[in-house]
Amino acid sequence: MVDSIKKVEDGESELVSSIRDKLQILPSLSSESCIYMVPSVLRSVNELAYSPKIVSIGPLHRRKEQLLAIELHKQCYLKDFLDRNAHISLEDCVKSLQGLEEKARSYYAEPISLSSNDFVEMMLLDGCFVLELFLRDKYPKLRNQVDPIFKNSRLPTWIYNDLFLLENQLPFFVFENLYSLTNGCSCSEQYTSFSFKDKIHTEKCSFLELTLGYFNYFGSYTNRSKLLLPKKSDLHVNHFLHLLQISYQPSEAKLEPKGNGRLEFIPNASELHEAGIRFKKVTAAKSFMDVKFTNGVLEIPYLHIGETTYLRFPNIIAMEQCGVSKTTYFTDYCLLMACLINSPSDVKLLKGLGIIGNFVGCSDNWVCSKEEVSRIFDKLCKGIRTKSESFYYRRLFEDVDAHYNAQKQKTGNSN
Repeated sequence: MVDSIKKVEDGESELVSSIRDKLQILPSLSSESCIYMVPSVLRSVNELAYSPKIVSIGPLHRRKEQLLAIELHKQCYLKDFLDRNAHISLEDCVKSLQGLEEKARSYYAEPISLSSNDFVEMMLLDGCFVLELFLRDKYPKLRNQVDPIFKNSRLPTWIYNDLFLLENQLPFFVFENLYSLTNGCSCSEQYTSFSFKDKIHTEKCSFLELTLGYFNYFGSYTNRSKLLLPKKSDLHVNHFLHLLQISYQPSEAKLEPKGNGRLEFIPNASELHEAGIRFKKVTAAKSFMDVKFTNGVLEIPYLHIGETTYLRFPNIIAMEQCGVSKTTYFTDYCLLMACLINSPSDVKLLKGLGIIGNFVGCSDNWVCSKEEVSRIFDKLCKGIRTKSESFYYRRLFEDVDAHYNAQKQKTGNSN
């Protein structure tokens, strides 16, 4: 009897010790966390929107078999980066990044199992790959004749798409740190080893400016909206996806309560149109989110429906849903558009008014039908949550709904 009691006590002691050991090795949660794995409730709706197709950036998709082909190119780009910047040694880069490792790890919500050496090597390879990509885009003569990235007409665009995935991010400060080692892109020094026939303008630009130049080049090439940043001297960028969110936010972005009580959704575009509410395309808006309702007119900036909505929107929404952002502008905008567009007739109406257009690259079928477009925003909104009191378009919803009901009542009385 005594032995059995002792065994139970020993067993309990071992269990307590085991649990305590597990708790002690738990990674500490960081307030810096801003790079997440996409929650399964969102990923299950559109798996393809969240996974890189060509290149892994950061630790979350590192060494995945389908992405290994680009790893050799990362090494080649690193070699070219070091060869061109003779004043920078490999040791300089490694030491600089080792000093950033702890902070960089804190940006990931998930525990990163990579060893210290592997993590620093990942930052170096991925960071220099992106730097070289941006510089070779800005200065085509940096590309050698056998550059595998730029020889393939589609590869740069596929890589561009991968840079905006929530799970495929490096902290922005990692790129800034590596870029600062080059003295801010001083072309007169960096390119003296190249026998250029054409003179390259000597200039210095920040990494943020270099990044915007790269993204806006592809933006203009594919008719996407141009990235514009608010005029803030203290602008802080977490990563590339965060930069996209900042650049697209409404021009009157405010963090203030919009109201209380239940949020009532507005009718679709066809029903509003039948009730006498007019739609007007806005051509000079600073953001496509600057939707307004004035005197019975719903003013909506043009929205290019394509890869931006199919790939970029889900990732920004996922970032907002993970609590990374204090705002949910993209989530709220998609809820607004899901209300307006839920049938092919809504698509036809808004397309005819020039409010939405393109429909290329917004589905696996590449060119979307009106039926597919009508389901895009509904699909984007599956599994998401928003706070009714801080919903960005709450006042607009209330005004539209009141006008709609008044028009319906007026029509009913006249009959």
